[in-house]
This record gives sequence, structure tokens and C-alpha cells, in this order.
Amino acid sequence: PPVVAAFDVRKNDVPLSVYATASVSGLNAPSLHLVASDEGKKAVGIAWAGEVVEYGAAKATKGGIDQFDPNRRKQLLSRGLRDVSSWVLAQARKSPDLKVPATDPELLDEEMGKQVIDVTTPEQLKELLSRYETGLLEFFSPSCGACMTFAPVYESAARKSKNAHGFLRIDCSTSAGGAICSEHKVEAYPTIFFFRNGSLQKYTGGSQRDQILDWLSAETEPLFLEVATDEEAMTEVNARKQPSMIWHGTVESGDPGFAAVLAAAKDWMQSVKLVVLRSAPGATQAGSLELVWPTARA
Repeated sequence: PPVVAAFDVRKNDVPLSVYATASVSGLNAPSLHLVASDEGKKAVGIAWAGEVVEYGAAKATKGGIDQFDPNRRKQLLSRGLRDVSSWVLAQARKSPDLKVPATDPELLDEEMGKQVIDVTTPEQLKELLSRYETGLLEFFSPSCGACMTFAPVYESAARKSKNAHGFLRIDCSTSAGGAICSEHKVEAYPTIFFFRNGSLQKYTGGSQRDQILDWLSAETEPLFLEVATDEEAMTEVNARKQPSMIWHGTVESGDPGFAAVLAAAKDWMQSVKLVVLRSAPGATQAGSLELVWPTARA
């Protein structure tokens, strides 16, 4: 596959020959160009001898000169890594010097894992909410700067989740997407909902990949974990980054103490994990609760 390199136009580290050929400037960043090898090709002036193609090459004419539409460029680059990868592979196939795997789609699926699904109709949204038990739904606008920044984070979280959750998104700038956004009273972008069994609630986690995945893990794991010994309890406590509550007592539904602890665990599930050490059968001692911080950190 082609070798990929990144140049930062703000640091003026783009080779002059590529600069001249691609008409690259800091004014039209971010942009993506595929630069073919110049080996064995005759250059004209200082221009790069190999072919230089820009991703998203829709052009707008101004004063007789073809120019790339900067808004379209940003929208395309914010849509997702899979589209970019497919474009790179399609361009690479045109070059006889590059060996591209014959099983590109399978290779992409294996390497990139689960991707964000673009929802375009209410019917599709309904079907996806029933297909995935849990996941996130993002409402965005292509012209939103915060959405562009969040897009690669969201896609990275989707790949890292490895199909554990669904990752959906809706473009509110389209007519169908706008109607769905209005139905859910979306007023700012990006707005993210967590869904479970078709029911939506506001996502309250962070905006970094690991924060998203940690939030989903805490929200979807069992409300409490039952262990048999104090040693097992501490093993579970130390496996987490946050404090845990250890309940020593019965787990009967009629026990008011355990009912109160369970309610607290549900309210605090994003910050505290409940570990239960069940009392021996026939024990009459009242249950007790302790808050324990991990002592072993990764």
C-alpha cells in the first residue's frame, strides 16, 4: 500500500515542488493530497513530476481560475476515515508502481473495525436502535467547527469499541436529518445521546476517546458485582481507576439497607462501582457499607 506522510503547512515543511504543483497554502488547510512518485518522470520547472491529486476535488470557478471549495473540503474530511482510506486505495490502484491488496474491502474491515453509521432516514434510525442494544447517537452539522474536531475522536471510539456498542450520527443540515434533529429538540452541535433498548438519554461523558469508552463501560456493565471473599473484593477494587463501594450483607430485595445501597449505586454508576460480599446464609448481623479507593494503579 502507499506510504502516507503528513506535512504541516503552518510550519512550511511542504516540499517546494509539491507546493507549486498542488497550490497548497495555509489558507486552505486542512487538505489531503495523494502525491505519486516522481521517479523516472520529467519535471517542468520546479513542479513535482508525479501526479498530485486532492481529496474532495469538487471545484468552484472564480475569475476563470478553478479553486477548491474550502467548506466542501472541511465537510468531506470530517465525515470519516473510511471514506478517506477508500479514496487513497482507489487512487493507488491507478499507479502500476504500487501493490494494493486485492481484498481491499476485507482488509479495511479487519483493520478499521466497526465504523460510525450515517443515519439518513427515520426508518433507518428505528432499525438501528433496535439492532444495537446500547450505543451513542450524534447529531451534528458539517459547518460546525466543534463537530469537525469531534469527528475523528468519535470514529476512533467506534473502532476501539470493536462492535460492543453502536455508534450512529445524523447530519442535521439535510432535510431528513433536520427533521429528526427537530423531533429530538436538538439546538446545539454536536449533541450526543446514549441509547439503550431504543430509549434515548443525554450523554454526559467526556469528549476524548477513552472518556467515551469508559463512560459506556460504566453505563452498561452490571449494577453490582458479587464476590466470595475479601481478597476478590479488593482485586475488583484495584482493577478500577475510581473508588468502589463494598457491601457486606444480604442481597434480598426486602432488605432496606441493600435497597438503599442499590439506589445509590445506580445514581453514582459513572463514578463508583458496587462490589457485594454476600453474608453467609442465616446471618443476623446488619449489613455494612465501606467506600474503598484502589491501591494498585496500572
